[in-house]
Amino acid sequence: MNTDKGMELQHQIQERHEREKEEKENKIREMKEKVYDFLNKLYGGQPDEGVAGSLPEMIDTLYSEGEPETAEFIVERLIGTLQSEHADTRTAASGALADILENFSRERQTDILNRYLDALLKWLKTETVPTNACRIICMQLNYLAQGRIRDQRFADGLAILETFHLMISRKMEKDDRIRSAAAEALREIASAGILEILLEEFRFNRGSRRNDAGRNLVMLAEFSINPLLDILQESQDSSERILILNLIPEIGPKAAQAVLERIEESAPWYYLRNLVRLMGRVGSEAHAKTLAPLLMYDDPRVQREAFKSINIIGGAFREEILLKALSECGDPLKVSIATSLGSLKHRNAVKPLIELFKSRTPASAELKADLQEKICLALGSIGDKEALPFLTEVSKQSGIFGFGSYHPKVKAAASRALGMIKSKV
Repeated sequence: MNTDKGMELQHQIQERHEREKEEKENKIREMKEKVYDFLNKLYGGQPDEGVAGSLPEMIDTLYSEGEPETAEFIVERLIGTLQSEHADTRTAASGALADILENFSRERQTDILNRYLDALLKWLKTETVPTNACRIICMQLNYLAQGRIRDQRFADGLAILETFHLMISRKMEKDDRIRSAAAEALREIASAGILEILLEEFRFNRGSRRNDAGRNLVMLAEFSINPLLDILQESQDSSERILILNLIPEIGPKAAQAVLERIEESAPWYYLRNLVRLMGRVGSEAHAKTLAPLLMYDDPRVQREAFKSINIIGGAFREEILLKALSECGDPLKVSIATSLGSLKHRNAVKPLIELFKSRTPASAELKADLQEKICLALGSIGDKEALPFLTEVSKQSGIFGFGSYHPKVKAAASRALGMIKSKV
């Protein structure tokens, strides 16, 4: 190499290296100019579609040529542009971003998604224009959520699930295609073994993350409700059943249909009671009539739970349901129904209540006195003058049919009811 020929060869090699370096620098400079022009034209102008289609390859080149800061600056600018007030700008930016992310390795994609997660979730919550980019980014975030949950990072995965859950709800205006993208992402998460991981932690709390696992299950409501109801039926652990009874109501009305479908009189009484209790927390007026037959169920514990739930969700149907049950249900429940009819001030209940008072259905004297007392007070609460002759007679010393006087507390209740009605006349 020390010969003239060798020196000339070294000179040629050096010239080639310098030429290649210059060509590389020119290529990078031209690439940057095209990308910056594209980014600038996102606002108010028409970005070059050819550049948009080449962005993934350009970003790859920037990484491979030792320009990672420039590549990440471009990604950051695109993500920042997602908050633009202009739909066309957001659409162009999200489309370019989705293409870039899809071209990344899973490792690099995860790094970018982790770094800019808050901004991406904010965009998904506010975006109103349905685009393919929205679907693509939802699916990429679905993989991120899966990874976090598999790593037992339930709290970290929750933000993504909450966003998807919010997107499919009716709490915000969203195109059905956007809701569909979020629903598809949730379905992917639930079907990838993630549900089993969450249920395992929720049941056994091995990682001391039960609450976080439970919150994730609530966000996966459509997919978690039936497994939770299975556990509710099969579990021998009362504390576990209580956990589920507290968790399912957080799912809200979406849980109602699944719960309702399991209410069958052939079900074990303890499971039926829990299902009825849940309906009182997730059901609506429309479900109250479905619970009505359980007021006559052969186990008083189920009867009482049905009565409570009907009172909670029955709305305009309560009076009709309770009046019908008044003559058919067991005597202990009649006491509660009489009180409830009084609080509803249901005038159509006056005659049925008086007829019930006169009947001989209660087996024990104590229960009969309780029922009669509650009937008198209910009549007073209703306040209809039609009850005055009856209450006046009861307040006297002897019974209506001459079978002896009524219990003192019954007569006292009748006198009090008379005063209540007269004060309203």
